[in-house]
Amino acid sequence: MFCTKCGCEIKEESAFCPKCGKVVSDTENPQDVSITGRKVPSKRTLRLFIPIAILLVVVLTVVVIIYNAMMGVKVINNKVEAGSIVQTKDIIIPRSSNGIIRFQNELDTSKLGQQALQYTIENGILSINRHIEIEVIDTTAPVISGPENIKVQKGELFNPADFYSVTDFDDGLENSIAVTPEVNINVVGSSKVQLSAKDSSGNIGLLDISVQVIDLTADEQLALKAINKYVENNGSTDGVASTVIVYKTDAAGTNGVDYYVEINSDVLYAIYDDGEIKPFTAKEAQSQLVLKLLFMAVEMDGTEVSSSKLVD
Repeated sequence: MFCTKCGCEIKEESAFCPKCGKVVSDTENPQDVSITGRKVPSKRTLRLFIPIAILLVVVLTVVVIIYNAMMGVKVINNKVEAGSIVQTKDIIIPRSSNGIIRFQNELDTSKLGQQALQYTIENGILSINRHIEIEVIDTTAPVISGPENIKVQKGELFNPADFYSVTDFDDGLENSIAVTPEVNINVVGSSKVQLSAKDSSGNIGLLDISVQVIDLTADEQLALKAINKYVENNGSTDGVASTVIVYKTDAAGTNGVDYYVEINSDVLYAIYDDGEIKPFTAKEAQSQLVLKLLFMAVEMDGTEVSSSKLVD
């Protein structure tokens, strides 16, 4: 410390100033001053300031911890699957059991990529607005659905879209189904092939099938088309015992229908001149006036086709 009279430095254990002799009283609270006359903090003052500063830091840290506990959130997942239904708890949850999260906008899972979700977290009288970046991704492989075994007429183009459907986030993948290896439609016989469908995110769906190339008569070809449609609708040829060309004539173009093919005396297929094949149940067929007129006025062909050649 320094003498308050002459400014000379005095050792703490000294009772008086070595220069001017001023007695340092125990009751005095001398001010430390520099040789320029400015007051400087005493060691006693510094010893008092340090614990106060530490206490303030501790208090501030505790406040921050409590605030984060009350207003903090835990991120559960910042990536969600395309097309999924997302709830708040699937993305973030409050750290406090009393916390409430309210989204200010909705996540559009029909669009791939980054999206910003605005939300408010509330806890008692406290409330704060925040946002989180969410990425919508597509990791689900396309699903190819259809029969495991199909038959195609020799020389006719094998188009997987005629037999198989694809379920995926992307639409219209039926028209891009790849076949490996390629089916040789000019050679009678069976072959194992793999169908694959790839979506825009690079996910690939696979299905192993058997394709049998057969050489049929004209009537058998008509029956096969109907049976293939039957398989597409029912998933298999189970229960197919007989197939009959019910009506076949050059003048059969009424309402665009070229042929009627009956399967098992229960399901009737109309084969249209544009290639479409539409099934009718027996009850539906009875309700069709055009069918009534055809059955009454036109002689039916009645050509029976051996199902053993067409159905496994």
